[in-house]
Amino acid sequence: MHISSFWTVAGLVTLCTCGVGCSSVTSAEYTRGIIQSGRVFRHTELPLPPSDNASARVKVACFTESRKRHAGERHSLWLVYLPLACTATTWERSDWLLWGSDKGGYKPAGLDMAEAIRNELEVSGLFQRVMGPSDDDQAEWTVEGDIRNLTLRTYPHLLGCTVFAAPLIGSAGLPLGLWTAEQQVHIKISRASTRRVVWEQTFSTRASGPIAAYYGRYPEQFGYPYDELLKPLTADLIAQLNRLASNVQ
Repeated sequence: MHISSFWTVAGLVTLCTCGVGCSSVTSAEYTRGIIQSGRVFRHTELPLPPSDNASARVKVACFTESRKRHAGERHSLWLVYLPLACTATTWERSDWLLWGSDKGGYKPAGLDMAEAIRNELEVSGLFQRVMGPSDDDQAEWTVEGDIRNLTLRTYPHLLGCTVFAAPLIGSAGLPLGLWTAEQQVHIKISRASTRRVVWEQTFSTRASGPIAAYYGRYPEQFGYPYDELLKPLTADLIAQLNRLASNVQ
């Protein structure tokens, strides 16, 4: 009886361990991109018809990327295999949430962010038409951007050989560490006819939280923290575009 109970408990622990902490890339994330997939869609945010005063046509171009790129990750996780050694440094994923096998087919961050902003402008209903990077029609206003930083750093709570106990700790709902996401994007608006820049601004946003199995918005599991990193940028951009279009009218 005791042996049967032991194997039952062992089986449940193994099942929980195998199902905890795994990150996966779905087909929707490949087609929409990790940034767009991070947006929580609400039924109250269906695209609105253009308002009666909406006459501006806006084009969002594919963003460039001037951020520093590294071939691999930088970390000191190997220290957890040493007794009483602590990993005090960060683990930086410079290519944003991508394992090596994913990088070939994943949507570039510049295209992903431009399409996400295009969707936000369209949902606002303040413009006659909003075009994305793949549209060729003419527009009065052009939105361009440059991604200067998009970095995820993790600070795991690992000491000595606790790396072997990490799955069990995670399955119990305890945090395994902290994460920080930093983003810096330079946005500019120009008149398409003259290519003159009429407004530009650099946005620096940051998000952080615990590394946990079922909570905390850890990007490796729950996706890009859209509300913290991109929402402040799009809110200001929509307001500026609306102001510029209204002044021309």
